[in-house]
Amino acid sequence: ETMGALGEAHGFFGESDRADSGEALILADPHELWVFHILPSPDGASAIWAAARVPDDATVVIANDFVIQEIDFDDEGNFLHSANIRDVALDKGWWDGSESFNFFKIYGFEPEKLDPTLGLYSGRRMWRFNSLISASYNATADPYQGYVPSRCEAYPVFVKPDAKVSLARLLEVLGDHYEGTPFDMTRGLAAGPFHNPNRFEGHHRGERRLKGGFERPISIYRGTYSFVLSVSDQHPDYLGTAWYGQDQPSGSVWVPLYAGQASLVESWRWPKQSEFSLQSSWWAFNLLNNWMQLGYSKMVGDMTTAKQKLQKEAFEFHEIVRAATKFVPSESVAAAIATEMSNKFMEYVGDEWWQ
Repeated sequence: ETMGALGEAHGFFGESDRADSGEALILADPHELWVFHILPSPDGASAIWAAARVPDDATVVIANDFVIQEIDFDDEGNFLHSANIRDVALDKGWWDGSESFNFFKIYGFEPEKLDPTLGLYSGRRMWRFNSLISASYNATADPYQGYVPSRCEAYPVFVKPDAKVSLARLLEVLGDHYEGTPFDMTRGLAAGPFHNPNRFEGHHRGERRLKGGFERPISIYRGTYSFVLSVSDQHPDYLGTAWYGQDQPSGSVWVPLYAGQASLVESWRWPKQSEFSLQSSWWAFNLLNNWMQLGYSKMVGDMTTAKQKLQKEAFEFHEIVRAATKFVPSESVAAAIATEMSNKFMEYVGDEWWQ
């Protein structure tokens, strides 16, 4: 509500292109998780926003698109919205006032001449995540159905997983290239003789190009970092954890950063990408991910072995930190202990990856 009120009062300034002018965020605390969408009002002076609470037994996946669909304006415990959300839709003729109010269908962008690949840019990743966590969804969903406003009902907003989704499982999903599906990017002519899942974008606006497009995987080659945020009422707030990984997720190791962490080791700070540095952990991961392009299938096994070893150690290290701080009576002292331990472990992971 605070973010939305600020947007209404001061405006929300996104990209000039309407297709990229909105923003979709996740907000969470130990007890609730909400999806928040915002975009500029047509006159640019204010903002339109909506928020939906994620059911406690469900998941939501956002992939470069709005995902909130039908809003129940009478259910204030699960939906929040800007004061102008209906008036703008009526004034613009985007909603007739009698149909149910589908936020994405009304405020989502869809060009008049639809490129069939457009809806698959987001839709295929949404399908992939949901299919990995729910057998019933996987058995009935159509992966060829793109996610666009006019066909958004084909995609559920929330999906109940077959079992609780673990941190380890989430990290596996972040490294996904549709392996084992008809869209497996390690297969086919485009993967080359070394089964490379990466497809590079090289065209520029205005240049002639072939129609169609390659799949957009969850783990994309130009990913510069990834993270999973974890909060729980089972431990103090200063141990809220950001599992952070450098460069492309499929070739990354996620290390724990803590909410109470007072400093960050120099080698894990954001690097200068135009200058190679042996002192930067990002360059360690980026170099290896790029080097594997020379013969992906010959190298990925060794990389995966090293990755799994360090990730296992990261999980074990996290439990050690929790145990080491559990009985420290001073929160500031406990946070300082977590900071020192985390920084040393991060340096260790970076040094190991250079090796």
